[in-house]
Amino acid sequence: MSFRLRPLIKADLPLKYTLQSKVCSYNELHSTFGYSRTEIEIEYEQVHDFSEYLLESSQGEPIGLVRVGPPDLISGVVSVQPVLLVNKADSTSIFSEGLAQLVASLGIRHNISRMFSFLLINETEEAEILRNNGFDLEAVFKQHLYFSGAYHDLLVFGTLRGDA
Repeated sequence: MSFRLRPLIKADLPLKYTLQSKVCSYNELHSTFGYSRTEIEIEYEQVHDFSEYLLESSQGEPIGLVRVGPPDLISGVVSVQPVLLVNKADSTSIFSEGLAQLVASLGIRHNISRMFSFLLINETEEAEILRNNGFDLEAVFKQHLYFSGAYHDLLVFGTLRGDA
């Protein structure tokens, strides 16, 4: 399968706006601790630095976005937040391959020893993509996030040290 993985640029911002109606961890989480956007802004009065990447098909069709938190230089831990933009038959396998490439490059560039990700319970495709890349479900935080008038469970995925 052919794909292209590149940093998100200003021209890609309309893609992020299409996510506004999707209930997903990519929209609701802005912290490595699983805080909602509002909670993190209240606590820190700013959103932490992170990098975002766009995964496109060989035809230039957007497949997904990946947000990568800043690596912790002491522990070698980094957060990875995937979101699938399309629901086509081969999208999850292409995304899995693209995420594998990104994970490998992050490990080499930043000496990453462990990765983790938070997902909402409805993000089944993203959970499959993480599992395909060596992430295991480590915990479920029951009713951890409040948004859209309700509490939501938060799934915690991670890699073991040495598997990143």
